[in-house]
Amino acid sequence: MPRKGLEEKVNALAVLRRNADYYPEVKKSQENFELTEYNCPILSISKNFGIACSMETQMFSQVLDADVKSTHRQVNGYSACRFLISRKSEENE
Repeated sequence: MPRKGLEEKVNALAVLRRNADYYPEVKKSQENFELTEYNCPILSISKNFGIACSMETQMFSQVLDADVKSTHRQVNGYSACRFLISRKSEENE
């Protein structure tokens, strides 16, 4: 996805996640995005291996070439997993 803009990348990621049964929703606020996933097919794995969640966030960051922060995780008792996505800050490039 290197030639796509961040919005296109986030929407493409949402399609991939929908196809994998994560039930994503994307919201845009100015130049930032919120990706909320209402199902976690790897929840049972994540309960035993918490690193799966941090690896997923890291993967999103690399694929999107963006700053990605996880604020909610189903493994922690939330009803959804939530990611805040923004353009890379200059200090992280």
